[in-house]
Amino acid sequence: MKTKKERLIKIVELIKKHHIENHEHLLKLLDEAGYDVAQATLSRDLNSLRVVKMRDNNGGFYYHLPPSQDNDEDPTGNESNTTHVNFLADGFRSLVFSGNMGVIKTIPGYASSIAAIIDGQDIFEILGTIAGDDTILLVVREGITRRAVASKLIELFPRLINTIDITDY
Repeated sequence: MKTKKERLIKIVELIKKHHIENHEHLLKLLDEAGYDVAQATLSRDLNSLRVVKMRDNNGGFYYHLPPSQDNDEDPTGNESNTTHVNFLADGFRSLVFSGNMGVIKTIPGYASSIAAIIDGQDIFEILGTIAGDDTILLVVREGITRRAVASKLIELFPRLINTIDITDY
């Protein structure tokens, strides 16, 4: 039986080598390589590797590795998640609040990846997210200030400091 680490390394290798558009394609390639992986396990693996879907030139999508994975680093390393996902901040366009909700606008294709990272960090101030293609709905915990939420997002994605002005909140 192959280990999780071996499976993660194989997933990174396959994504680097192939233009993979969906889970089914990746599951097929993993099966051909001798890995019997369930859909749910693959979803967790892709999330832990911080794999995102990017839009290709034909209007479709493909799996893309964060820069740290794309440079032959060990996909199971213990580095901070922030260094692995900070490049997603480039897809961030704006943050607007209404009551205890916030709306993040992103470039098309980035919203679900950014939302998954926000949800994966278990940020106390944010109860959860709902993501579309280019929009994320943040549900903010009662009594939490907008400034606190903006500050937490900047901690998670330091490049947002150029996009979010916390003095506005």
